[in-house]
Amino acid sequence: MSKDAEITEISVDALTTHPKNPRISLRQDVIAGIVAGLGGGFHPAHALQVWQNGDDYVILSGHHRAEAARQAGIGKVPCWVRQDLTEDQAYMILATDNNQGELSPLEIGIHALSYVPKSTGGRGKKGGLSEYAKALGKNQATISQLVQAARVAEKVLLEQCLLQDKTKHLSAIHQLPTS
Repeated sequence: MSKDAEITEISVDALTTHPKNPRISLRQDVIAGIVAGLGGGFHPAHALQVWQNGDDYVILSGHHRAEAARQAGIGKVPCWVRQDLTEDQAYMILATDNNQGELSPLEIGIHALSYVPKSTGGRGKKGGLSEYAKALGKNQATISQLVQAARVAEKVLLEQCLLQDKTKHLSAIHQLPTS
């Protein structure tokens, strides 16, 4: 944490999720456990890590805690406010901190797929999968497999969307009145 980061009470309504957050969904069992242990508020030791990007406070670490606060009716939560980050640094924190929060293998693959830039020779050496894997404490072969799984998942989701659109179209055609 940089010396510029400080704990500040921030309204849960002012907190936003990073649009590229690798976590696909929040675990309700985790949220329920946090709510049960809140006792009406958060201790500063459990501060969320947020990135101040203009007027927005983007959650980097603490998505479950933020949702628990919402469900418990807590209006403000303690946050480590980071102002010292670039977009890339903020995005990498999402993976490294969420990795400790047990991201699924598919979520890690999706994050790597969108985070690690492509280059002419495949994924680039500097800032490539090897550096990404090192930052997560995993080996490059594992991350490569997770990226491949994420590519397959993207294709499956695309096919599912196309099939749903086709089904809607066919349903509309069959419901047209005949004269």
